[in-house]
Amino acid sequence: MNPELYEAAATGDINFLNRKDPKFDFFQVTEQQHNTVLHIAVKFKELEFCKQILCSSSSSSLLLKPNSKEETPFHVAAKIGCSDIAQLFVDCVKLKQLRGDIIESWGVNSLEQVLRMVNLENDTALHVAVRNGHFEVVKCFVEADPGLLGLVNGANASPLCLAMEGGFSRIAIFFLENFPNSLDFADIDIKAALRSAIIHSQHDIVKLILKRKPESRGETDEIGWTPLHYAALYGDLKTTQLLMQGNSKAAFILDQDGTSALHVAAFRGHINVVELLLQSCPDIHEVTDNKRRTLVHVAVISGQEKMVRHILGMPRLVGIINEKDKDGNTALHLAVIYKRDKIIAILAQNRGMERAAMNNDMFTAYDIFSHQPRKLSFLVAKIHYRLRGTHGLPALQNWVNTKLKKEMIGETTDQKDRNFLFTGRKEDDNSANSDEIEKTRSRLEIHLLIAMLIATVTFQAAFTMPGGYKDDGTPQFMQNPAFKSFIIFNSIAFIFSVATVFIQFATSKFSYYMRSRYSRLAEVMIFIAVVAMLLAFASGMYVELASSIGLSLVAYILVACFLLIYYACWFVDPISMHIPGLQQPRKYIRDLLFHYGII
Repeated sequence: MNPELYEAAATGDINFLNRKDPKFDFFQVTEQQHNTVLHIAVKFKELEFCKQILCSSSSSSLLLKPNSKEETPFHVAAKIGCSDIAQLFVDCVKLKQLRGDIIESWGVNSLEQVLRMVNLENDTALHVAVRNGHFEVVKCFVEADPGLLGLVNGANASPLCLAMEGGFSRIAIFFLENFPNSLDFADIDIKAALRSAIIHSQHDIVKLILKRKPESRGETDEIGWTPLHYAALYGDLKTTQLLMQGNSKAAFILDQDGTSALHVAAFRGHINVVELLLQSCPDIHEVTDNKRRTLVHVAVISGQEKMVRHILGMPRLVGIINEKDKDGNTALHLAVIYKRDKIIAILAQNRGMERAAMNNDMFTAYDIFSHQPRKLSFLVAKIHYRLRGTHGLPALQNWVNTKLKKEMIGETTDQKDRNFLFTGRKEDDNSANSDEIEKTRSRLEIHLLIAMLIATVTFQAAFTMPGGYKDDGTPQFMQNPAFKSFIIFNSIAFIFSVATVFIQFATSKFSYYMRSRYSRLAEVMIFIAVVAMLLAFASGMYVELASSIGLSLVAYILVACFLLIYYACWFVDPISMHIPGLQQPRKYIRDLLFHYGII
């Protein structure tokens, strides 16, 4: 392309057009993408330049000339979102059509034929405008040809689907409210649109679609899921209510695996959705999947502790707590198999739970639990206590055959092997591998060392009062609030550190298994002792430097900074404790710190 022509189109230099000879070739294209001068003018939103090109009878046909991507200037206008240029193009075609020389000049029959021209991806200009969220351009094209709404691109996506998937609710509502007869409500289009509306929590659009096609509540997609499955997946209570209105039978529709919306909600831990489904369909709790698993089974598998607690607290669901799946496993069996220790403890404490229930292999939950390698903790010990003595026949026979018979014929047997079946206590070599034992022992030693250090420091600080003593032996700053804070925090640090030492001492005569139970408790008490010691230090410094407000506050500020940094590191750590509702703020702060190279 002539460089002067390109520059004129990019800058909107109309004088260039007036200066040029009428025989000048305006049909030149760029080397790589084969863009015409009109493509370039549209790209830079030069409206007046476009008008001048279209006013010329010799160059107006550039409006239909595609580039190397088969994009017409309509596609470019749709991509950049210039509604004025889009309207100009539509008006130009309408004028040609009105004059009756559109076929002679451009070789097309109508405006509809022009607007339905597609690029290499089989996108019309409307598809491009919707994908980029340009509402005014979309409005211009659809009002000119409502039939565009029924066309799909190379990915089999209609404009409505693209609006939904892109989250452009304004465009989608515009389609549904103003052109319902032009939309394909027969099959895949409406299914995809409704699914996208549910995924993006666009309740107004869900209402419009359901009003137009109520039977879509019970229609399934290619994986066998209904709209209700997706609402349950995302825990959208309002959408679930809309879908359940007038057609509660949709809740009983199962996919290829026999999964109902109730199973999905239970698996994801959406208690409010489960409650709504149970209220609308009182007998839906009896629904099982192809493995004969109830909502309790799937909640246990996914580790939904709150959901399990909620189910156990519902009187109407008492009958399904001990239901067995295809393999004969109860919820307790599955909790053990999937190592959901907190849920095991919850189920084992429930009075209605059959702890001695056996699966198809004649194993109880305790049989499986006792042969699984686990990191030792107080929770594991608690589970042993709750489930002890509930052995199935195979486990009992194995113990008799390998242990009891040897004892009866006089062969020596370890006391730990003899007692294991009935006590549930595992000794070092039966409970964990040597690496885990070594790590835990090292951790216990560190706990003891830190606790002893804190106890020593705080004990000494208790008899070395900040500010010294009066002649009568009482502390100099007895009535000072900061001094009282020092005494309180120092006492807390001392008591908690000594308590940690005492726990280590009290359990030292027992097995490694017993000692490791209290490691978590020791960690918590040491943490409290460390924080209390820091606050005691800050309070003591405040007492000593009371004459200088600035210096006296330095220690408090530093302690506050330490705690802030500690909790900030915990807050942004992607593998730290999950707290509902804080995932997005945590992700935002983490990305911000990473962006500035802080972490």
